[in-house]
Amino acid sequence: MLLTRTTVLAVGTGRGRGRGRLPAGARVPLSRTPARNATTSTTPASADFRNMPPTVVATAEYDPLHDEGVELAAKMRAAGVAVRHVPGEGLVHGYFLMQGIVPAAAACA
Repeated sequence: MLLTRTTVLAVGTGRGRGRGRLPAGARVPLSRTPARNATTSTTPASADFRNMPPTVVATAEYDPLHDEGVELAAKMRAAGVAVRHVPGEGLVHGYFLMQGIVPAAAACA
């Protein structure tokens, strides 16, 4: 399955990234116990987010998965989850690990 969201099409290629290589339908663990995740993980598109803990969703403007992150935050919020969405304007995927060298990344932390 290929991801076809706007940001995937706009910034999802180059440096080893390509629409065919992105983890469409990646499974999300719903437990900290690996054995339990074998039966309790789900895809974000079909997840039941009720009873989830407060969550922070960080997105980057130039991340191929930006739109999916925005959608995830909206779905969680609609299910009653307290969600803080942190948009990383002008930043790329993985910016959270760049706080020591990219001032804009540090400002989003």
